[in-house]
Amino acid sequence: MITSSPRCMTDQTRLLTTLDPNEDPVTGLERIASFVSENAEIRRRNREETQRELEESRRSKSDINKGKEGAVSSRYESLNYEIIENKLYQAEEMEPGHQRKLFHQSVNRWVVCFFIGVLTAIVAAAIDITIYYSSLIKFRLIISNLLNLCEKRMEVGGGCIWTVEFAWICYNCFLITISASLVLFLSPIAAGSGISQVKCFLNGVEIPGVVRLKTLFAKAFGVACTVAGGLSAGKEGPMIHSGAVVAAGISQGKCVTFSLDFHIFEQFRNDREKRDFVSAGAAAGVAAAFGAPIGGVLFSLEEGASFWNQSLTWRMFFAALMSSFTLNCILSVFHGVGGFLSWNGLANFGVFEDHDYNIWEIPIFLIIGVLGGLSGALFNFLNLKLSRFRKKYIRSKCQKLMECLLVAAASAFTGFITLFLVNDCQPVGRDPKLTEVTKLWCRKGQYSAVANLFFQSPEESVKSLFHSPANSYAVSTLLIFAVEYYLLSLWTYGLSVPSGIFIPTLLTGAAWGRLIGVIVEYMFPDVTGIHLGKYALAGAAAQLGGVVRMTISLTAILVEATRDITFGLPIMLVLMVTKWVGDLFNEGLYDAHIELNEVPILGWCAPELSRNLLAGQNGLLSYSTSAFDWEGYRAIFEGAIHALCPVCFSFLLCRRIMRKDVVTMMPKERVSRVIEILHATSHHGFPVVDEINSPSSDEEIPEYGHLKGLILKSQLIILIKKRVFCKDSDCRVMVDGSELVQLSDFADEYPTKLQLSEGDRNCWLDLTPYMHSSPYRVPLSASLPSIFHLFRGLGLRHVAVVDDENKLRGIITRKDLARMLLLLFVCSSAFMQCVHAVGHWSISLQYSASAVDEFVPLGSITVDRAFDNNYTAHFQSSVNPSNWRNNLLEAAKNGWTYRVKAMNDNGDVQGYSEPVDGIITIRLQCLMLRANGAHHFRMLWDPDRQDLQSLAVFPENLNSVGINHFCETNDFTDDSKLRGSIVVNTVNELPLPDSVSYIRKMEKERQARQHGAQQDNRSFIQKYWMYIAAALIFMVISNATTAEQGGE
Repeated sequence: MITSSPRCMTDQTRLLTTLDPNEDPVTGLERIASFVSENAEIRRRNREETQRELEESRRSKSDINKGKEGAVSSRYESLNYEIIENKLYQAEEMEPGHQRKLFHQSVNRWVVCFFIGVLTAIVAAAIDITIYYSSLIKFRLIISNLLNLCEKRMEVGGGCIWTVEFAWICYNCFLITISASLVLFLSPIAAGSGISQVKCFLNGVEIPGVVRLKTLFAKAFGVACTVAGGLSAGKEGPMIHSGAVVAAGISQGKCVTFSLDFHIFEQFRNDREKRDFVSAGAAAGVAAAFGAPIGGVLFSLEEGASFWNQSLTWRMFFAALMSSFTLNCILSVFHGVGGFLSWNGLANFGVFEDHDYNIWEIPIFLIIGVLGGLSGALFNFLNLKLSRFRKKYIRSKCQKLMECLLVAAASAFTGFITLFLVNDCQPVGRDPKLTEVTKLWCRKGQYSAVANLFFQSPEESVKSLFHSPANSYAVSTLLIFAVEYYLLSLWTYGLSVPSGIFIPTLLTGAAWGRLIGVIVEYMFPDVTGIHLGKYALAGAAAQLGGVVRMTISLTAILVEATRDITFGLPIMLVLMVTKWVGDLFNEGLYDAHIELNEVPILGWCAPELSRNLLAGQNGLLSYSTSAFDWEGYRAIFEGAIHALCPVCFSFLLCRRIMRKDVVTMMPKERVSRVIEILHATSHHGFPVVDEINSPSSDEEIPEYGHLKGLILKSQLIILIKKRVFCKDSDCRVMVDGSELVQLSDFADEYPTKLQLSEGDRNCWLDLTPYMHSSPYRVPLSASLPSIFHLFRGLGLRHVAVVDDENKLRGIITRKDLARMLLLLFVCSSAFMQCVHAVGHWSISLQYSASAVDEFVPLGSITVDRAFDNNYTAHFQSSVNPSNWRNNLLEAAKNGWTYRVKAMNDNGDVQGYSEPVDGIITIRLQCLMLRANGAHHFRMLWDPDRQDLQSLAVFPENLNSVGINHFCETNDFTDDSKLRGSIVVNTVNELPLPDSVSYIRKMEKERQARQHGAQQDNRSFIQKYWMYIAAALIFMVISNATTAEQGGE
């Protein structure tokens, strides 16, 4: 916000604007521009109305794009990755010591990466140690003492196992309260794993607060409480976010949270350098989490790095190695084995003893990949539905906190109730790492396999599933645990707590993967070399890959975490199949949540078949190809698009990729106009032209003069703060008090308030030395893919659109491109529905009420196939009601049959209604008379052949008519009009019932209503199964309250 000094308040005319503070960039400056446009207000209202239509259409037509609903939120801004090549930059490059400065800058990059790796490892070690001591308090000080007390009470005939359960739930809820409070009251952006936010940052989107120190504290301490609190969450995913925050803080040499500036690494205070260090921090986070430096580098490449070169790759790998090595040293000392470096990461999955696999097992691995893709797609679908529900109904902080406590209590209760109900006690082997909880409900010398999965750290549970010998887990244990943990992970992800999804999905997949191994071992008992651990590893990879859809990086992470390259090929095959299958249904979990939050992120590739969309073209209005007759379908397309997605009609058909109403500046501008522009718009870039022309109202694309450069909002504010003003428009004399501006000044955080006098407002600004003199520009004929690759590859924020004479004709921002891609997907889906789904058919109907089957016209049925591929039909009568009545009365007297015949436009007979004689005491013609001519048609339609298969006709409201009556003369009045209702079934849906069975069913229902309820002929089990099940469950729980009975 920019304000004036108190002495200028009286003379200043404050600008009153109705612009939304979150208004999209480049929407025009109608109220304060240097020219007056007669239709400016009309354009502004049209844009506001179109934006409202977009939001309404997104909510009401979410099924059009099969779950890909979303819009581009104006809360997020883009980052400036482009180098501003102005005169200051060129002058600094010409300085004699500039080469030495570049060398020192290169050395400092390596120093920063060293500290990124070390500090990320320290954060990871702090998280792990916090979880260790929290679990120590829970198991040894609380649970063990309570269990010992219970044993003493059980010796005298008592028991207190529910006291243990209550204490367990209370302690977990206490830790979850701390974790949720840190998110809700300190840093809301710390919720979840943070990978989605880091991915957006690397893509070029500024997420508010994503790399702040308070976010790091809430993320690190919160995830420790979350994992120790027993939620189905992991600490590995949040480590990636923690590493990114550490990298951003160190590279800037200051702390915004506490307003501390250490005046170091000032040369890195720009978005471009910060992005590279955040990439290194993300790689260091993966290395600390899994002990996978190579996997960390590949993760940053695969999941979001928008810039890549060899030197950056080396620095990222160096930071990842330092992170893994430092964490190894710290944890080795903490566990009392200093010098024995065996803790490469937080997740240590152990080493497989059986390194081989058979060639015939590869198809089984592929089947596991298919199952992983299906379960991952279902997980993402359900979690996205749950997230939308939370976003709509769970909005207050109190509600979010209560939901976290509910999930914590449910997770603890689920583990205990499963422990009671599932009897899977295994003999204790050598050197068991067991606690009092894992020996619950089992005899001496045994432990509970269920407790071994639920009541230890998730990493240890995964390790147990990988390396435990055969028969360590019963089939029922693996099946029940996989289902329960799948649902708990689904419920947990998205809560207002820091939580990761890596370990929960690995644990779920390892459970059902080991179950598949048991099945394979049962099917092939004579085959040797069937090690259950490798199936658990394949299942873990499939489940995680099905959820996050990572391939290269996840393969490297799992290979490094298990320290076994032998299974590299099976893991890669599993992940490839998993991604192919999952992508058939929806996106990965991170991409789905990014779209849910409406972040203007750009994917890797531009949409296919979009090279006909040009920068200066009106959307699809002139779209045509040689293989498609656009003009023939144009009317259908426009009507269908307007019906399916009204905003598509006004946005896509009548809108270009670029914005043509641009706010421009001259090379020399008066300070008052610059202040007014900054007041009235939220734009972050302004093209600089040699002259500002007033566009004519009939000009399709206005001209703004020759493009000279681009000036950023941050630069303008710094110039105003430094008072770099001229006394006149020639800028030959600077005003008193002006400061010399250097290139490093633009890296500082620009202020939000400025104090200006009235004299300052009448001064001039010379933008020539500071503007970007060679901004990226594209011609009017530039296609959408070429524009997309410019933004995606170079991390651009603005691209100017010029004509052949370098005259500015429009501008494209990152949000414009993201919004255009979204609308292109939605409207192209609607377009394909219009071309392939719209249909209209007419069927002629004739009836016969004579002995010789003489048919006369009855009317017609029109069948329409809607845009959603549903069929509707309408009946239109063409017969005289009196003649129809007389014919049916005559047929009733003579015993003739009433039949209806259907014919197409060519006169071909497509179906007859079946006669219904002999099944009731009165004929169909009398029923039609008593129904006042109301026909009920049931059609069977073949969508492939696009014709009628069969037709049945009944009197409408047969139950209310009553069928045991004789025809009467007053059954049908002369003024009654024939009408009809139609039910259309396709051959792929329901079979058409014949007239006999239909009328018999109606007669049976009518008699049942008249003579009372029909007798219930169900069996005893079908009637009372719910009561029997409840009694059995009660008996099982009652028997489980004693240790001996539970163990037996």
